[in-house]
Amino acid sequence: MWTDDTRPEIVCRRLRWPPCGDPTPAGTEAAAERYAAALWLPYHRDLAASGAAHALADRPDEELIGAETEFRLDLLRETDDYRTWVVAVDDGVRAGDVDAGVSAGGVDAESLDPEDPAPVGVPDPDRDLVAFVSTSVDECPEVFDRPDRLVVGDIYVTEAYRRTGLANR
Repeated sequence: MWTDDTRPEIVCRRLRWPPCGDPTPAGTEAAAERYAAALWLPYHRDLAASGAAHALADRPDEELIGAETEFRLDLLRETDDYRTWVVAVDDGVRAGDVDAGVSAGGVDAESLDPEDPAPVGVPDPDRDLVAFVSTSVDECPEVFDRPDRLVVGDIYVTEAYRRTGLANR
C-alpha cells in the first residue's frame, strides 16, 4: 500500500518553445538534449534493429544526439502545432511500481488530465525519462466538414516500463 510519502510520482511535461520574441525558458535546450539521449536515440535504435528503413547514420552517438536536439528545437520554434511530451518518474522508481503508483494516486493528476493536458516545462533532472509521444495537428481546410485531427508522430516507452499501465495514462 502506498502512502503519501512513498508513492512514486509520475509527471508528464510538454516541451515547447515560447512564442516569437519571448525568452527561451530556462532548461529547454538541455531538456531537448536529454530527451534525445534518453528517449529518442534508444527509440530509433529499436526501430533500426527491426528494419533497414530506420537505419541511423553511421555517426557517433554524440553527433546523432546533437543533430536531433537541433532538429527538435527547430520544430518547436517553427511549428505551433507540433508537440513533444515526455514522461518522467521519480529517481529510483522501479517499473513494477508504476502501475501500483498510478492506481494509488501517485500520478501528478494535473499533468495527465486529458481536459487540461501537460503543462509546458522540463522534467526535473533528478527524474528518469521513461516515455515520449510527439504529435502534430492536421488542420482541416474550411471546405471540409470535419474537425482538426491530432496526428501521433512517434510514441515510445522504454522497455523496462512497457506493460506497466503507463501508456494507458
